[in-house]
Amino acid sequence: MTTHPGSREAGFTLLEIVIAVAIFAVLAVILYSSFTGTFRVIEATEGQVALSQRARVALERLGEDLESAYGIPLPAVDGPGERQADFLGEDETIDGRDADRLRFLTRSHLDLGGMHDDVGLSTIGYRLQAAEEGRFVLLRSQSSPFFEEDEERTELVVCRDVATLDFSYFDSEGDEQAGWDPTDGEPGAWPLPRRVAIRLGLYNPAAPEEPPRIFRTSVLLVVERAHGSFPAP
Repeated sequence: MTTHPGSREAGFTLLEIVIAVAIFAVLAVILYSSFTGTFRVIEATEGQVALSQRARVALERLGEDLESAYGIPLPAVDGPGERQADFLGEDETIDGRDADRLRFLTRSHLDLGGMHDDVGLSTIGYRLQAAEEGRFVLLRSQSSPFFEEDEERTELVVCRDVATLDFSYFDSEGDEQAGWDPTDGEPGAWPLPRRVAIRLGLYNPAAPEEPPRIFRTSVLLVVERAHGSFPAP
């Protein structure tokens, strides 16, 4: 093979290879950052959607129960504390955070046979219980209001990773109250609030470092529908 002076064989110099590798590395870092950023956004979005879904289920459960709340006008009694409240909302805190309790009568169970006036009545209760890592679980109980053996009732978990639970009660004048206890009211007064506002704070398990997200709803109680319709329990 004949070679000519000043000619060289085709190929890459070391400098060209180093430059090519550097460019490839920069592009790989850019692509990796883009992909990981996209995946983080997707995971965060999915976590927020799941959190909203959990809150929606819990608030719907609360709303459906409250819509079935039942009460009768307050009877005349000889002294305070002689009548159990049909609807009792307690304003409480745990470790400085809102952890309200709620208990009320409901007509959610129907007596299809019509044999007994009080068969359909039950007591529903909501409260928070401390869990791991400073979080709470929202518990729901339902039992008969007439039998002592139901005091050891089973409580079911409605929602986990709860940060706060706060109820606000509005009377017929629209005035807001932090708690609700009608037993010290005047005879004949209606024991149920007209509206209940619910504020539920939840932690996102997918982002434990984030502050709790707050969800709100409001439930109107159609109190007149049962007025005078059912006998006192």
